[in-house]
Amino acid sequence: MKNEITDDEIITAFANSNFGERIQSAEQKRLYLRCAVMKAAMGYGSGFTITKIMKELKLLNKTGLPNSKGRYLLCGLYDQLAYKP
Repeated sequence: MKNEITDDEIITAFANSNFGERIQSAEQKRLYLRCAVMKAAMGYGSGFTITKIMKELKLLNKTGLPNSKGRYLLCGLYDQLAYKP
């Protein structure tokens, strides 16, 4: 699917950045990215580096809100947070 971001794209985008020991794997980086896109969707700002990564991955439009690719990424966050009995 054209809106899906691969692990390789995430690893490349996060290269030479350091978000601490808790964010090392591609899946942890994907979750951090999803949370940053959620913040952008709600109108909150994020740090310079993660904002640059979101722009590099083309997840935000010119106004800083998530575009269709960014909203697609948010679907994964919703799935993680959704109630599962």
